[in-house]
Amino acid sequence: MVAAASPELSLLPPLPLAAPGGVYSGVQPDEILSSALGVRAGALAALLERDPAAASPADGPADTTRVASLLLKLVRTAAPPLALPALRGLRALARASPGPWACDAVCAAQLLLHSTARDEVAVHAVLALRGLCSSCAAAAARLVRGGVLLSLLALFGAASAPLEAREAAASSLGALLRGGGGG
Repeated sequence: MVAAASPELSLLPPLPLAAPGGVYSGVQPDEILSSALGVRAGALAALLERDPAAASPADGPADTTRVASLLLKLVRTAAPPLALPALRGLRALARASPGPWACDAVCAAQLLLHSTARDEVAVHAVLALRGLCSSCAAAAARLVRGGVLLSLLALFGAASAPLEAREAAASSLGALLRGGGGG
């Protein structure tokens, strides 16, 4: 379950809007993330590159919690060009330290999958979850419905996905095909 909203979330500045093509004018999504989170650029870059050392910044555990809270907020509310890098950051936190963030990352991915009908976004969200624990990935696979068939196919065909996740994707895909008029 998603953690209760932190008072720190209200400190998040307004996010820039994506241009019609989903592209920010000359600004990289990761740069926007660093500015919006108000954390050291190096620490955020390391998070997005899955550096476990960055999951516990020198500022202490409270800073990690704050960063994770803000990343979750971004995944839930931002346009996809910014939400996907934030999802990568949550994934890095979930991998690097025990605690509630693995569950929160899955909840954030659920929200991302449910908030859009664009297959390309769902594909990226599901593929980003391949590195989580098998139960988290399987739960994400079960979320995928008819509007995001491509993401099911992507997860089912990913050799690096955990077996349980691939089985869940295969089961969901089979149910979807049967429900679509199959025998």
